[in-house]
Amino acid sequence: MPPRKNLFVIGRSRQVGSENQLTEMLAYLFQEESELAAEWLTGLGLPVEGVAGWEAETQRAVPGGFCDLVLTAPGEAIVIVESKLGSTTTYAQIAKYMQYLNALPSARAKALVFATKQHEALPQGVAAEAPEVLLKACRWQELAGFMRGSESRLAQDFVEMLEKEGIVAPEPISDLDWETWRNGSAVARRLRGMLDEVSESISRLDDGFVKAGPSSLLSNGMVRRLFEFEHFVLWLAFWPSRQPQRPEDHSFVNVYVADTSRPREERRAAAHNAAELAAEKAIEFVSDWDEYALVHIQPAHEVLTAAEYSDQRNQLVAHAAAVLRRLAEIGYLQHPAPQL
Repeated sequence: MPPRKNLFVIGRSRQVGSENQLTEMLAYLFQEESELAAEWLTGLGLPVEGVAGWEAETQRAVPGGFCDLVLTAPGEAIVIVESKLGSTTTYAQIAKYMQYLNALPSARAKALVFATKQHEALPQGVAAEAPEVLLKACRWQELAGFMRGSESRLAQDFVEMLEKEGIVAPEPISDLDWETWRNGSAVARRLRGMLDEVSESISRLDDGFVKAGPSSLLSNGMVRRLFEFEHFVLWLAFWPSRQPQRPEDHSFVNVYVADTSRPREERRAAAHNAAELAAEKAIEFVSDWDEYALVHIQPAHEVLTAAEYSDQRNQLVAHAAAVLRRLAEIGYLQHPAPQL
């Protein structure tokens, strides 16, 4: 069972990121307010109305694996909650849990709830593995909807966390959204234009310039462009803020740099150590980057402060140069050109 103290607060302070973290938070909620577990399971159509005293346990060992979350009302009911945020399930995985439940001593209700972020059908025929075990599919959006209707403060905090992670059902698209999208697409085109226009200036930041890739717009809203040099690669990017710490930080200028002069097996450690050495909030290690990069993140309104577009364009180039100089100062870039 997860520890009671501070678990939910810790979970709210960071991105969920995995099924384990999400189910730990849910376990804590049901552990603190077990009546919510009973109401949710009853709403799913399980025969547990009036059952009280629910206990929550995460990562229970079963033959061949672990259960994400197990809800138990001793002598009355047992429910396994299997969570999927991105990955999909298999017949073997669901059958394993069904067989485990089937082998447990008799209880009034045994069930497996398959909770997913997107719609995902259960493997065909898996219910036949244990006819006495009820099998329910549920999306996290539906659980969030249930929590939103609760008067529990913890439940509302849990929904807020899900909203920040994009796990709840989105608001209906309105006329204002269409207008915002139109205006936003125009801004994205202007940002791509700026990245196109700074190509020549960026190429002069180091003597070993190789090529520039095309500017692109990613699904997360980021507008970026690759600049490849002999000893490093640089991605210059504009990134719209999702969870700004300050209201005025609407977007950021991100400068990603990977030192490709190092042997591939040394790049991860070099980037990680450089981020620790810098000890600056703006410089972070990007663990999932192919080349293991550092990123310098700064609010866009602090980088492009000029009133004229041409001056802003020059400020963007100067900012990229300053980031490269800083990474050379802390020893991450081993081959900086003299002008840096």
